[in-house]
Amino acid sequence: MKKLIFTLAVAMMVFGSGNVFAQRSDRMAKAKAFAQQRFQKSDESLYEPVSANYADAEGNYQVTYSYDEYEYFLLEELTQERVNGNWVNYELVTYEYDWMGNPSMILTQEWENGAWVGQSKVGNYYNEGEDLTTATWTWTNGKWAPNTKLGESRDADGNLTGQTTYSKKGDDFIYSTKTEYEYGATTKDKTTATYKWNTATNAWQGVSKSGVTYNGSKIASETTYTWISGLTWQPNQKKEYEYGVQAKDLTTAIYQWDATISDWVGVSKSGVTYASNGKIASEFSY
Repeated sequence: MKKLIFTLAVAMMVFGSGNVFAQRSDRMAKAKAFAQQRFQKSDESLYEPVSANYADAEGNYQVTYSYDEYEYFLLEELTQERVNGNWVNYELVTYEYDWMGNPSMILTQEWENGAWVGQSKVGNYYNEGEDLTTATWTWTNGKWAPNTKLGESRDADGNLTGQTTYSKKGDDFIYSTKTEYEYGATTKDKTTATYKWNTATNAWQGVSKSGVTYNGSKIASETTYTWISGLTWQPNQKKEYEYGVQAKDLTTAIYQWDATISDWVGVSKSGVTYASNGKIASEFSY
């Protein structure tokens, strides 16, 4: 049967940068003020959960949205379909929230043979408002089976600083890959390191690492790294670029990392300049 898509975008509610606790307090204060105005009661204990209804134009489905006593957090979406003139349960989506007000669990069930049966489940796990891990499960053979899991971390400015993927193993998740990002003077100046999970050693193993810096809109340098001793990254090669008067004027210097002196050693340098008519004016290499 065709799925009805009425689910609100609550799953995407993630607090941004700044003081998470202040944001939470401010949002709850506004919710309380709204509830007080609606119910005309100053005693919070007298607030009651509320609900709202929606029906499609054809009259085939209706959805009842149930909220908390502040009419702020969506707790439940009950979808019913019209069968032989009667409303029959079809789908139920319930929401749970963590102590900061972030949606922590979204459970979807369908009505089968007079009972609710699990279909899918989404879990969101937050850390200080900046890091988020999202896992999904599907109802298979009478139990919840892992489906996908992805973790992301961000800095105070909202820039992505890390991403972790997971694989399924039995009834659980295990690490799969990890990517880390470091930023320089601008978000375009970025170093990216990727890892894979070594199940034999139960540790992350480096796969690749590279960095790039910019001078305005042009690349200023590129750096690659090598994973050594299964422990850390070591610089490998660096290229630096200088630009001239003409758009295609370019000088490239290549360096190799010398571990014995822990410093860069020049390997080669080459350049080309162009005349205003677009033809090569000079070239050098050494």
